[in-house]
Amino acid sequence: MAANDGVTGRANYIKALEAMLYTAKQLEPYTRSGLKFVHDDITKSLAGQGLPTCNIQCSRHYGADPSR
Repeated sequence: MAANDGVTGRANYIKALEAMLYTAKQLEPYTRSGLKFVHDDITKSLAGQGLPTCNIQCSRHYGADPSR
């Protein structure tokens, strides 16, 4: 094992992390619009079933537990 393997490995890790963060930032608008589309589609599908309209953000209201 070379003396600088730790430094090289750390530099590679940082570069890979930067690449993932950049990619995530670039995809964020598409993810947001995709989730909005799915939410709107579900809302339209359930509208005729006599359920109350969606007026809260479930994850904020109930937390991360989807079983509620």
